[in-house]
Amino acid sequence: MRLPSLILLVILSFISPLESVRICGPHFLSLGPEAYYMKRSKQGGSWQDGWLYGIRGNYEKLRSTGLYFSADGYWATGELEGKSKSGNTLKSDISEYQAEGRLGFSITFPESCCVTWVPYAGYGYFSSDIDFVSPSTLEYKSTSSFWYFASGGMLLVSINDCWNAGVHFKYKLPDEPKHTIENDPDYGKLVLSIGRKALYEIELPVRYRTCLSGRQVGLIFTPFYRFRRYDSQANYPFDFYDTRFHIWGARLLFQVIL
Repeated sequence: MRLPSLILLVILSFISPLESVRICGPHFLSLGPEAYYMKRSKQGGSWQDGWLYGIRGNYEKLRSTGLYFSADGYWATGELEGKSKSGNTLKSDISEYQAEGRLGFSITFPESCCVTWVPYAGYGYFSSDIDFVSPSTLEYKSTSSFWYFASGGMLLVSINDCWNAGVHFKYKLPDEPKHTIENDPDYGKLVLSIGRKALYEIELPVRYRTCLSGRQVGLIFTPFYRFRRYDSQANYPFDFYDTRFHIWGARLLFQVIL
C-alpha cells in the first residue's frame, strides 16, 4: 500500500469511521455482539452506572445510487449500581431491546467516486426494563417503552476494495413514552407519562471486506455514542423526574454480502 493511502486509512480510522461504499450487494446481512457502558442520572442526585452485553442483527438493501431499506434490532442485558440522592446503595438488573425499520435513498458523488450519502426516515420501538434488587432500599421493576420516529443519514467512504469507513447520525423522537412501575410497596402497578425529548445517536464504524469460499464477507467494528433523555412530567400519585442516559459502546458484526 502506498504511503498516502496508508496515512488516509489511519486518519479515517480514528476520525470518521463507518461502512463501505464501493457498494456491490445490494443485500447485506449482519450479526454479532454488542457491549456498552451506561451512566444513568436522575433529577435530585441519584445515579447508576454499569455495563450491558448483547447481540445485534441488521439487514440492509443498499446500492451506490437507488432505494435504501434497512431492518435493525438489538437486545442487551447487564447490571447497574449507584447511589440514591440520600446516599443509599442502588442495584438493579437491566435489559433493553429495540427494533427499527428505515427507508431512504443513496446518492454517490460523483457516480464513479467512492463517497455516498444516504438520508433516511424510519420508525421503531424501544423498551427498557430496570429491576431494582437487594441491597436497594426499595425493590420494584420499572419499564420505559415507546414507539418513535427516526431520521438521519450515513456518509459512506470507500478507502480501497477492502477497507471502508464513514459516519452515521440518527435523531429519534418518542411518541407518547410511558414509564410502568410494578411491585411498588404502596401503589402496586402504576403507569406514568414521560416528557418527550429528542434522542441522539452517532456511530463511527469501520469495515473490512474479503472473499471466503467464493462469497463476499466482512467484519464491521462500530464504536458509538447514544444520548437518551426522559423529561420530567407531572403525574399522579407522583411526578416523573428528569432522567438522562449517556451510553458509550461498540459492536463487532460479521457480514454476508448477497
